[in-house]
Amino acid sequence: MHNPSKKPRFSAAQRVQLISEVLADKPGNFVVGYFDTGLLVDYCKNVNADALVKGVRTNMDLDYELPMAQVNRDLSGIETVFIPADPVHGFVSSSLVKQVADLGGDISKYVPDVVAKALRS
Repeated sequence: MHNPSKKPRFSAAQRVQLISEVLADKPGNFVVGYFDTGLLVDYCKNVNADALVKGVRTNMDLDYELPMAQVNRDLSGIETVFIPADPVHGFVSSSLVKQVADLGGDISKYVPDVVAKALRS
């Protein structure tokens, strides 16, 4: 989804493509899509999603995400599942990965191969 406070490196279409490639060989029923207006819960209803899955790195992430999860449940009944980051990677952020990649550093342990390749291009 579009977040006006962030400056993504890739377009929405590119991000959808990269995520689709990463999930292609994974078991499960995934829907990878994009929307830039409206509520996330409305998008979830449109694609028949049963739950939202969100990763959290720190307490700050959870403090930010939990109220949204509660409102999403209240508005639509959709549940949010939080997956905590491995503490070894709790410090990793997209801006940090982009900076390391821009400076020629090895980001292979932080992102899937297809993403690392796209960042190096």
